[in-house]
Amino acid sequence: MNIENLTATENISGSWAAFINFTFNTVTVNTIAEESRNDDTRLRIIQLYVQPIVGISGMVANILTFGMLIKSGLKKPSNIIIFGLTLADCFLLISSINVVELTARFLHSKETANYFGWECSENLARFLFILNRVLTTLHYWGGFAGTSLPVIITVERFIAVFFPIKFASIVTSKRAFLAVVSVWLFWGPWACFSAFLRDFRFTVLPNGQFIGYEKNSDFFIRNAVLIVNLNRYVFNFLSSIVPVSIVTFGCILIGVRVKYSYLQRQLISSAKKTKRPSLKTTRTLVAIALIFATIHGTYFIMTCAMVDQYLNHTTFSVVFDEIKLILVYVCGSCNFFVYVLINKKFRNILMNIFCKR
Repeated sequence: MNIENLTATENISGSWAAFINFTFNTVTVNTIAEESRNDDTRLRIIQLYVQPIVGISGMVANILTFGMLIKSGLKKPSNIIIFGLTLADCFLLISSINVVELTARFLHSKETANYFGWECSENLARFLFILNRVLTTLHYWGGFAGTSLPVIITVERFIAVFFPIKFASIVTSKRAFLAVVSVWLFWGPWACFSAFLRDFRFTVLPNGQFIGYEKNSDFFIRNAVLIVNLNRYVFNFLSSIVPVSIVTFGCILIGVRVKYSYLQRQLISSAKKTKRPSLKTTRTLVAIALIFATIHGTYFIMTCAMVDQYLNHTTFSVVFDEIKLILVYVCGSCNFFVYVLINKKFRNILMNIFCKR
């Protein structure tokens, strides 16, 4: 067993910890003894109470969404895309109720409260480390995929509104399925790659307590600049400003087209009617896309506004990061309410699920 001795002032995770900040998770804070006690209290309240409440509520809502989609039928292209988005939301919310990570952060004695790790045997700590890596990878994967699927939704509705006659031949169930799978496959390698940026270490603390903890891997330390820049300037943009811009612009075009078509039908009431996709479906999907654009756009602006704080590595920046994460969790939890409030078919299905005898 390889045991390292650490003093109470050493930073367990390494000097590069504060530089890597994936879009959907926060920097791991390993020691907070010298930071503001008030910020530490806020951090505990957010991570132990607020985020789990939002996460559990979102998980329940998404499970109900799965039930409604299965009852409604998964042959419809829009339902296939919504199914993929709901799955992404579930993966995203894993981090909000990741008990393994919470125990590493908060389940400590008074003497070891400043450390991030698992106070147990080496084998159990290693198992918890692997489990935490798996859950974190799923969190990243769902979070990244969840930023691309609203783009698919916007494109699908764009075709439905601008090419209603050819819609059925252009947007098929098979193509919708392939589009969803492509999104998951695109983000999969980067999510899995993130799992190899941390290593497991086992050490003894000054008070004699054994603890297993996460540390930046040697691979990450050797390639830190490349990895951070790749994440910051490529993947963060692909999961923030790019989809938000596409969704926002697409929803504006869809809204203008729907309004124009409505006025045209009002003026030419005697015109031959053509079969058009349900307006309720358009309203539902556009509402989902707009919620995504609003929340993630706010997230991006808040991130840009806090660059200086991140560089200073303060506890306040971590608290602020957790608040931003709550916004993302809300985005992953509220789609269910959009389906129920706007779409009468989904509302009836939900009532049948609870009222069926």
